Amino acid sequence: MGIVEKIEYSDLDYKKIYHDYKDKDGIKCLTDFIICQIKSNGHHL
Repeated sequence: MGIVEKIEYSDLDYKKIYHDYKDKDGIKCLTDFIICQIKSNGHHL
């Protein structure tokens, strides 16, 4: 969708989302959206 550049998963139980957003509210909305998408596909966070 072109919203994020890439998402990194680690064995240390963290995820990094690379994006070009600067606004804190936009970043929060993006994070919530990506987490919802990952969970809806059956993955655990």
